[in-house]
Amino acid sequence: MKAQIEYMEHDIMFQGERLHCEFGRYKDTNLISLRLYDDEGMAYMEASANVDIDPTIPLMAVKNWSENEGIEQALVDHGIVTTLVGTMNNGFVDCNLYKLNSKCVPDWSNCHY
Repeated sequence: MKAQIEYMEHDIMFQGERLHCEFGRYKDTNLISLRLYDDEGMAYMEASANVDIDPTIPLMAVKNWSENEGIEQALVDHGIVTTLVGTMNNGFVDCNLYKLNSKCVPDWSNCHY
């Protein structure tokens, strides 16, 4: 039996699944992280990447390769991320840096779990 999870403003649809956004911070860099969960509360994917940028700026690096292919467009379409501000190399791949919608993370400076 699936758990009943109330629809939240910052839920997104991706590949036919409703996913719930949980923002946090990476321990070593304090950058904003985004993990997506399905309706059963199971971890679906880590949508962010931990890159070397200033953690005081409310940006998120989107992991849009491998099993995450297509998540970047879903985050844009649902208004989770807004403005593309640049690209950052992350090992063998590049990831795009986006400003976050402040309605999704109202106080990004205190975003932690």
